Amino acid sequence: MRPRRRSGRAATLRAVAVAVVLSAGACTSDPRAEPPPGAAATADDPAGPTEPAPAGTGATSPGGWTEYRPGRGARVEVPAGARAVVVLVPGGGWRTADPTGLRPLAEHLAAAAVATVTITYGTSSTGDHFPVPANDVACAVGFAATAVPDVPVTVLGHSAGAHLAVLVGLDGAPGPLEPTATPRSTPSPTPRPGTPEAEPCPHEARDADAVVGLAGPYDLVRAERFAYDLLPLPPDEDPAAWAAADPLRHAALRPELPVLLVHGADDRVVPPSSTLGLADALRAGGHDTAVEVLPGVDHLEVLDPSVVGDVVLAWLREAVGAP
Repeated sequence: MRPRRRSGRAATLRAVAVAVVLSAGACTSDPRAEPPPGAAATADDPAGPTEPAPAGTGATSPGGWTEYRPGRGARVEVPAGARAVVVLVPGGGWRTADPTGLRPLAEHLAAAAVATVTITYGTSSTGDHFPVPANDVACAVGFAATAVPDVPVTVLGHSAGAHLAVLVGLDGAPGPLEPTATPRSTPSPTPRPGTPEAEPCPHEARDADAVVGLAGPYDLVRAERFAYDLLPLPPDEDPAAWAAADPLRHAALRPELPVLLVHGADDRVVPPSSTLGLADALRAGGHDTAVEVLPGVDHLEVLDPSVVGDVVLAWLREAVGAP
């Protein structure tokens, strides 16, 4: 499964993509991106999104988004004859979750008769920390199975979203965790009514049938210096949460789950060794694990459908029988 070389689509991607750069304290976003339900408010939109659609109704907001749970947005695309659905999980260093950069890949998949559910989720910018982001992604898997019934569900994430995709694929929705001390960024002690942390997921739990990770930071021990947007307490103060959030700790779970891991060889944000280390752990745990390290590709270019789109489609056909 060799990628096609980058074409003019790469320039288009760079023009519209969110800079999902995962570095120590650096994460920016495209100011032109539409604010889906559940995204953090911006300087251009200080009140945040308006007129969100009722959860579970299938109604959409003016921007074309629906809510898969209260306060969390999703864009659903179901092409004719779809025989698979992919949940697309954006990166953003666990600080933001703007899905704009995933739009070209969603369009590429839809053109091949693969349905897509592109989501937002809770991050530190919305006052949320682990396990909220993982629970959101797990809820989105259940939503996708409802929105596109009777087809395999794959969860695909980029960067921090790849970490969440792999974690949820292996272990589903984490159970409630009691903090062992006061977090550095203290959330509200009582969940706000109508918010995801106060409301159960309205969809039946559903295990993912396959997982795709693009340029993910899977080893939280190595990622500790910037993982505090996910886990606000250091490992020695909350070891249970760090263990629960670390995909390497769960690599032996669900050995029937097929996994595709893709990384750019020129990634200077998350090193390819992150993917190679997880692949070794997954194979030791019995998983059918495919790895693609793409030469000349960096952290953001790995999202370009002219680079990775056909790699993903070929693997989906083999792993879950996608069109």
